[in-house]
Amino acid sequence: MSSHDPSLTELEGGVDRDLPPQKPQNARVSVALRSPDQLERLAEMIANGGLPLPDDLSPEQFAMVVRKVQKRRHLRLVKFIARAIAMDIHQSREPSK
Repeated sequence: MSSHDPSLTELEGGVDRDLPPQKPQNARVSVALRSPDQLERLAEMIANGGLPLPDDLSPEQFAMVVRKVQKRRHLRLVKFIARAIAMDIHQSREPSK
């Protein structure tokens, strides 16, 4: 009997071990239908670090959630930088003691 582990991918045939495993083409894909409000809440929770990005979204929903997460994180970063600049300006106007 062979001690070969079928879960390991082999380098034969150009298969790379570092690539994520592929789902079989005949595997059933679970697609959870979500409303726009649910996607908004999901994006907010993901942007806040409360949830990982789910893998059961349709490609359109996945792209939409990713865009929403990117937008939220971008706005958060811009506000953070703006506050830091405002604090720096405010502190530079105060008389030195």
